[in-house]
Amino acid sequence: MNLDNSFLDRALGVLILIFPPMFILVPNGGDVVLLVMLVISLIYLVINRSNIISYSYEQKFFLVVIGGYLGLQLLNNFFTGSKALETDGIALFIVLLPLFHHVRKSGVNRNYIIYGILAGAFACFLIAIYQKYMLGMPRVKGFFKIIAFGGISITMALMCFWAAILVKSRKISLLMFCGFGLACFASLLSGSRGPWLSVFSGLVLLILFNPKAWTVRKRVIITLSAIVLISSTYALPIVQKRVELATSQLDAYFSQGLVSPSVGLRLEVWRAALVSVEENPWLGIGAENFNDKITDLINRGKADPILMSRLGHVHNEYLFAALHRGIPGLVSLLLIFLVPLYAFIRYYHEVGGSDQLLLGYGIVMIVSGMTMSLTDVYFQHHRESLFFAFYTYLIYGLVFSGSGKGKIEKDLVEN
Repeated sequence: MNLDNSFLDRALGVLILIFPPMFILVPNGGDVVLLVMLVISLIYLVINRSNIISYSYEQKFFLVVIGGYLGLQLLNNFFTGSKALETDGIALFIVLLPLFHHVRKSGVNRNYIIYGILAGAFACFLIAIYQKYMLGMPRVKGFFKIIAFGGISITMALMCFWAAILVKSRKISLLMFCGFGLACFASLLSGSRGPWLSVFSGLVLLILFNPKAWTVRKRVIITLSAIVLISSTYALPIVQKRVELATSQLDAYFSQGLVSPSVGLRLEVWRAALVSVEENPWLGIGAENFNDKITDLINRGKADPILMSRLGHVHNEYLFAALHRGIPGLVSLLLIFLVPLYAFIRYYHEVGGSDQLLLGYGIVMIVSGMTMSLTDVYFQHHRESLFFAFYTYLIYGLVFSGSGKGKIEKDLVEN
């Protein structure tokens, strides 16, 4: 029995390690690895069905939040007459429950997760270089949508940066800094503007959490270095062109009322969504009525006709939730972000070693997701939803169960 458990734990650890590069480099590679993980987790849970581990308060609360989100959507569908469940993210939280219970009971060597993120950052760079310079693609996207690829790349970059500060090995720290730079470059090649807002939020987190008790002098140096880095990045032609285009489109929208791709279109659809939320504040419009509502707003002169032919959603996860499920839908979405964020922040300074790094990963990932949700429908994309659900469950299952103590053969992080 113990041998079986040991084998299954090592197998799960290896799959966690290869998940990020497979997720990036292979079409549907993340789904294949996830399927194998679920099979292993189900076998483990059957073998260890008598090994009962009580839930922590944090785990119970998060599971209630997930159940509430799904239940609210089912109720909303019933009252609005919709038949489709539109959020891939919550479905993945349900599917991944066996994995969550496996890591709660067994624990996994945290180093598999740490090295996996590093491998994922390098994978972002490799696929971006291949598509840009071998295939000649003007904007790289991996096997994602362009915005999703840029967002995942930036998130992995920030996670690597966090690890570079915390790990005690200079060699591994250097690799993490390399992962940060390479994944940032991959995001630059995607030409996505929205995900780069996460860089600012990531830097704010770094200054606030101060992982190594930096002095004021060190904080000032890091801040100035970040300003120089951002200024240097703006000098790159691909970045400068995208920023100038966004600036001109913003000016055209507000000064001339010109609804031009892509900034003007998004501003116009956000305005239309706000009108709709004002008209349908409690139930929203339902899961299948976006086009009908936009048509209605256009017919009443409350939205530009160009929206009907150019956009299929609202390009903002918060407005998406409020538009489709009303104010209760927006609140439930905020809870999905804020409940784990609060839990991770609360315990960040109370734990040490790799557990602290995992909590840092979680904080960075959630804040990046919240930032990217300002310009995209984050939980409506399978790839982003899978990434978020996967790592949120790993962190909740490992850190808040106290599982896996003694399983870290060589802790990479100072206690």
